[in-house]
Amino acid sequence: MDKTPEWQIKEDCKKIFEANGFYYRSLAIGVIPGRSNPSKGMPDAIVIRNGVAAWVEYKSAKGKLRPEQEAFIFEWTSHGGLVFVVRSIQDCLEVIAKIKLIKPFK
Repeated sequence: MDKTPEWQIKEDCKKIFEANGFYYRSLAIGVIPGRSNPSKGMPDAIVIRNGVAAWVEYKSAKGKLRPEQEAFIFEWTSHGGLVFVVRSIQDCLEVIAKIKLIKPFK
């Protein structure tokens, strides 16, 4: 089983997305003590290419989605949005191939 840590997958995939013409934005959402976090469960990054946007959640090979992440993915995809869980470079390359096949919404 691949033992690549999540941070390394994120770093490598960011470079791969950008090299393939994607705009890439990481989300670093902090927690403020004493306040609820409405962004809890949001994926790690968003990518866009030719008008097609997708959320990307990075996990190591054994990493598990938290309930808040599962809820976000369900809600977003139930409205037709794209969310991908990426656990390896191969997963990243497959996401890129899938997005490239989608016709942009105009």
